[in-house]
Amino acid sequence: MYHISLYFDEKGTDKINKLIKSVEKKTGCTYMSDRNISPHLTLAVSAGEGVKAGDSDIVRLIGLRVNEFSKFKLRICSIGCFKPHVLYLQPVLSAELEELVKFANGIFDRVYGTGEKNAYMQYSRIEHISIAKRLGEPQMQAAFGALYANFEPFETEAAGIKLENTNPRAVIKKWEFIS
Repeated sequence: MYHISLYFDEKGTDKINKLIKSVEKKTGCTYMSDRNISPHLTLAVSAGEGVKAGDSDIVRLIGLRVNEFSKFKLRICSIGCFKPHVLYLQPVLSAELEELVKFANGIFDRVYGTGEKNAYMQYSRIEHISIAKRLGEPQMQAAFGALYANFEPFETEAAGIKLENTNPRAVIKKWEFIS
C-alpha cells in the first residue's frame, strides 16, 4: 500500500514526537516508534503496485505539479480517537489542506482508477495526525490522560509531501514546498 502524506517543519515534528513519546511512556504501546512512523497527515492512500522512485507515473505526476504548492501554517487544535484503537491530533481545515487532499487523490485516481473505492477521498474522512495506534481500552484512557496533561493547541508549518510505501515503511520520494 502507498500513501501521499503531508510532513511538517522541524519544530512541529518535534512537538508531535514529544506527544507520541508521552503517550508511549504512559501506555507502554510503542507501535508508532517500533514501525518508525514519523509525524504526518495522510492525504491519499492507494493499494496500487509497483511504485519505484524515479520511474513511476505517480512520482512523475506529483513532480509536475508540486511546485504549485507553498508552505502554509497548519493549526493543530484538538485531540480525538477512532474507537477502539487510534488516538490522533486534528488540524483546523484550510483551503490549502483541502487542495492538497484533492491533488493527492487525483494522482492515485489517475494512475490506479481508485475513484469511489478510496476510503481517504476528499470530504469522506477526518483529517488527522496519528499519535498512537493499536491501543486497548485501558491504554486509550491512559493515552488521553497523557495528552490532556501535555497537549496545547499549536501551529506548525506544512513543509512538503512525501510518497511512501506503508509495508514495509519506506519513503519513496519527498518534495519540499516552495516558501
